[in-house]
Amino acid sequence: MGWLGLPVHRVEARPLSWVLAQRIPGYDDDALDPVLVKGNQVIYAFNTKQMGEARVIIFSQWTMNQGWTTPVDILLAPLLGQLDVLDAYLDPDGTFHMIYYAGDDTLANIYYSQASIWSAGRAQSWTKPIIIGEKAITPFEGQITKDSAGNLVVLYSGKYDGNGIYTIYSPDNGRTWSAEPSVILLTFKEELKPYSLKMVVDEQKRLHAVWSVVDINGQGQAVYYVSREADKLEWNNPIRLASSIGAGSDTPTIAVYQDDLFVIYHNDFPSTRWMRRSIDGGHTWLDAVHLFQHVGSNGPASLAVDSNNRLHMFFGNRRGDPGIHGMWTTTWLGSRWDEPVAVVSGSRITDEIGGRGFDPAFANAQVLQGNLLFLSWRTDPGAGSNGIWFTYNLLNAPALPTYPFPTPTATVELVPTATITPRYLTPTPQEIVPTLQFSTPESGRAPVINPGIWVGVSVLPAMVVIAVVVVTRRSRASRMKDPKRIE
Repeated sequence: MGWLGLPVHRVEARPLSWVLAQRIPGYDDDALDPVLVKGNQVIYAFNTKQMGEARVIIFSQWTMNQGWTTPVDILLAPLLGQLDVLDAYLDPDGTFHMIYYAGDDTLANIYYSQASIWSAGRAQSWTKPIIIGEKAITPFEGQITKDSAGNLVVLYSGKYDGNGIYTIYSPDNGRTWSAEPSVILLTFKEELKPYSLKMVVDEQKRLHAVWSVVDINGQGQAVYYVSREADKLEWNNPIRLASSIGAGSDTPTIAVYQDDLFVIYHNDFPSTRWMRRSIDGGHTWLDAVHLFQHVGSNGPASLAVDSNNRLHMFFGNRRGDPGIHGMWTTTWLGSRWDEPVAVVSGSRITDEIGGRGFDPAFANAQVLQGNLLFLSWRTDPGAGSNGIWFTYNLLNAPALPTYPFPTPTATVELVPTATITPRYLTPTPQEIVPTLQFSTPESGRAPVINPGIWVGVSVLPAMVVIAVVVVTRRSRASRMKDPKRIE
């Protein structure tokens, strides 16, 4: 146990010098993985928390010198059921654009709100949430960004015209939104739903997105890719990048590096990491490549580029028999990935010893100012609830210049509906045959502890609770991952 009684995980120091991994303060043991947004030298974190009978969205921020601020509640749940922040985009003008899911299987929507970077920690600064995506579904997925014309673009999972991926956009910085969502792809089956949606923008301002389709048992059936040209509003027809060859193809992530597209996902039995790469902007794709011997389904990988133009990948998995679990990192060498090394590792332990589970999953890497590599993760739900963990590394790389955010001058008034004509794609039927895979989680031993460096933490004081009806707490990963977990 460390300072303030928080448990710590020691960190291996090769080849990068990582500080001692520890929990993000103020988060519950069963916290979902936060949405992280990077500024100049700041990590901004959005998450949800149960406060009395209310479910709220909380906001905090981190710097290397000052550590974490105390999380503050900024928005209340507008509906009964689950509340989850899906994504947030920081505009160059200093505006946070946030989307979140609220509801349950009977009634759920995608909501939008915004606030200035200067006052995001004050609840009164966030605009009144508006519904931009009706009939959202679980698993709840959503991404938001801006295109070359300045439109805010949202992709999300919904059932407006059936289970699938939908898009909606705003031409005026979130003030008004297209009246109806446009279809990107429909599954055409009630038991098949989108999962693990990710979106990126390349240097030419083209939009690229990937997601998987899972069955009612959480088994991945296929991985899809779709793109949109910089000067168009319509999306191209989706491409199937992978189909299940064992445990299920799922949890894809996508990154842009030197004009190439990298898609990393799970497939095979036991579940392992695979990659497909495009060298022509997503028009064609190289054959799938099996990456490492590490196995397990521990959420999407995370990729980030530093100011030395090195592409880093982070992922949770286990290696060997008996398995050593950990959060692993590797670097792209131009034609292949280097041998992964552990950021933190040890034998898997479960919550049978008091909730101190160890099985890192759901990596989230961010590079600040080109040379500060920040990494967070949480314990896989099969091992128990153990909060959100983080570490960081000051790289031997040049610091990039900072960019100033202008001071806001006016309050934005949002309009729930608009008169923009929606543009629809004709969905292509996808025949996917559901499969079932079950396995028994293994038991484990205590993690290996190695030396490291401390990071200062803060604690969460009491905050004002607004009483509402009791909401149901469900974890994104435990709902989708547990039935298909591969050990």
